[in-house]
Amino acid sequence: MFDSSSKSFNGDNLDILYKYLTGNASASYDNVASQASSTTTAANIRSKTLSAGSGYSAKSSSQDVIVTLGGLKWEVVYLSNDTDGEPVLTLWLSNSTQDAFSGRSATEGKYYGYLNGGLYSDWSGNWSATEILTYPSNMYGTSYIRAVTLNNGGMYTYGNDMTIRPITATASQSTSSVFAPFTMDEFGLTEYMVKPTNIPWQQDQSAITTIEKVYTYPNEAISPSTTNWSSTTYDYSGKTNYTAWANDYLWLPSLTETGYSDTYLGMWGVSVHQRQNYNGSTTSSLGSVGSTAGDAYAYSWLRSGYFRNSASACALSTSGDYDTFTSVNYSNAVRPALHLNLKQVNESLVDSWDKHASDSYAGGSGTETDPYQISNASELSKLAVDSRSSTLSGKYYKLTSNIDLKNHFWNPIGTFSGVFDGNFYTISGMTTLTGDVGGLFSTINGTIKNVYLVDSAAFGKTNVGGIAGYANSGSVIQNCILDNVYVSSIDDSATHSSGGVAGVSYGTISNCIYRNGNIFNDNPGFVGGIVGYGTTITNCSVINSRIKGGKSIDVITSYGSPTITATFGEATVLKSSGGEMVRAIYGSTTAWTGWVYNSSINGGYPMQSAFLTIGSVASDSTAVYNRLKALGF
Repeated sequence: MFDSSSKSFNGDNLDILYKYLTGNASASYDNVASQASSTTTAANIRSKTLSAGSGYSAKSSSQDVIVTLGGLKWEVVYLSNDTDGEPVLTLWLSNSTQDAFSGRSATEGKYYGYLNGGLYSDWSGNWSATEILTYPSNMYGTSYIRAVTLNNGGMYTYGNDMTIRPITATASQSTSSVFAPFTMDEFGLTEYMVKPTNIPWQQDQSAITTIEKVYTYPNEAISPSTTNWSSTTYDYSGKTNYTAWANDYLWLPSLTETGYSDTYLGMWGVSVHQRQNYNGSTTSSLGSVGSTAGDAYAYSWLRSGYFRNSASACALSTSGDYDTFTSVNYSNAVRPALHLNLKQVNESLVDSWDKHASDSYAGGSGTETDPYQISNASELSKLAVDSRSSTLSGKYYKLTSNIDLKNHFWNPIGTFSGVFDGNFYTISGMTTLTGDVGGLFSTINGTIKNVYLVDSAAFGKTNVGGIAGYANSGSVIQNCILDNVYVSSIDDSATHSSGGVAGVSYGTISNCIYRNGNIFNDNPGFVGGIVGYGTTITNCSVINSRIKGGKSIDVITSYGSPTITATFGEATVLKSSGGEMVRAIYGSTTAWTGWVYNSSINGGYPMQSAFLTIGSVASDSTAVYNRLKALGF
């Protein structure tokens, strides 16, 4: 499903996966995303049926779904949403016997190794203690299996000839680990994975309510709310490094998640067959693993600690039909799980500008007096990519050339708190991906000025605008021109806003023109020629445009309690009763002294004189004036 050499997903295989998840031969990502909102268990997926088609086999109601990812086979066990509302597919390593394990050494690690095509590991690193210590021997966050065997790295504890007091150490990640593709960023797969800290159902879960156990188990929830412990000493949530696993890409599942019998299927609804390990029959020692030559057993480790002492942890039987507890200094089979963000996977199939981002800018150091210089689309894409990991507060950017975005989809610049100066060079050919918030920028806290956006289209599922989907309080959008820009919010399930310049703005918008455009809202939201939902608008104009859809619609802004000064609008507003030409003028006569009426400028429509006044928009005012004249102003 994932090509490690190109670091990309196979779209055809994903389409087949979508069919199996939904039982729908015509299924798309949108169908799966909709299904994720109500969660889908392994039992639900198993019940789906599908007739054979071109390139894929039939599926019966008794078959589970298995995918190959990173060279390993994984059971598809759960479909849900993460904390951002994005669809996440949870995968659990299918059995412990994998082709990728064959040929690897039984003594690869000090306390883990490969045997008969399976991976076996100590939980704790050769120590166990019933005494509740600073780092209990069955606390998953400081376990050897988490840090070393699963290659997550970090602090762990281990023993020395079974002494009761553990030794602490710090593990480094290894690129030679079989799990390196799932834990290390350089392999490209972690970009599409979600950590448990962003999964709602791993914040708090209970073996009591889900699988009818008597007591709460340690290590199951990141922030357990229950008070029903066999003893509060087994509530490790206040101990240092208890939640270390919450930030791992790869982790062991809990007993509450997997269940343990035909009756108690667990949160994931997995079958007995999905729980089986090795050959499903033997519980005797399989041999020795690790350089310490520890005995290996065919039970499968879980992250759940034993509820009555700190020396044992939960494991599933080899046959998958019951649970047991074994000492954490034993070696059992290792079957981790992971979360895959399907939205990010789906977007990766689209050839966006993110994939063509430059490694550097044309010049500059990012200060006010020496802004980063952007001379082409790849450099503008670098800004977009950089914004995914930082708000870029206090950073300055300036265009030095016209930008053509038509060759690839545009993934909007993320939450932006810097200053962006378009310098009145054109940005053309932009077509945004249909993410949540759409526009050249998604969300802004800073200043966007002197942008000339032309022949472009901004799409999004929530708030959408040509310049920005959402502008927070304190933000500034000024001196921007949008010509022939299509704006549309395409999610019809909720109330969102669309505007020519911004979808929503709690900041200020001034000296902006939206002309020759179309704005369409496919939901019961708010639509306006300048902003769908806006507060402060000054010296702006809407010219020769069409505005349609929404609950509330107006030529300038359709909702809020805006302060509108010296603003002109003329557009065809299409309401449910039909279209009508709406002409709006805001502001007193004196406020309009900053405008120019000239038949040779702006097609005879009112034109903000700020665009034509020497010294008003940029230090190189003559060049700006000449550039605007060349553009037809």
